[in-house]
Amino acid sequence: MTKSIIVYFIILIIMLLALLKEIKVLRYKGRTKGVIIELSKQVHWAEFNYYYVIIATYQYIVEDQSYKKKFRCTSKKVDEYQLNQEDVIRYNIKSPGHFIPETFAKHSFGTIYSFVVMIIVLLILIVLSWLH
Repeated sequence: MTKSIIVYFIILIIMLLALLKEIKVLRYKGRTKGVIIELSKQVHWAEFNYYYVIIATYQYIVEDQSYKKKFRCTSKKVDEYQLNQEDVIRYNIKSPGHFIPETFAKHSFGTIYSFVVMIIVLLILIVLSWLH
């Protein structure tokens, strides 16, 4: 029983850290236009489902400084990201090398919702484990 509580706490900590990262990224205030200059896609299978792991290299300019940064994401649609595709880039004003494409930021709200639901379920499991 105590092993399961430890596992629940480890999962809870990992999920809380992921949730904090998602929220932090959505708070990036800087905006600029960026373009995908390099793209690689891989198909991954998970039981009866598949998804694409996409690594897109974005190029964008902030205050005359050019940045080329890779961004890794997953998608169910192979054509969601295209070479030479333009996107709004949200970046950290204090550190413009930290960014998130607007296209991906839209998915973050769903991710945050999922994390919150899973954290609530984990807390319920932890309480139930302690009661038994």
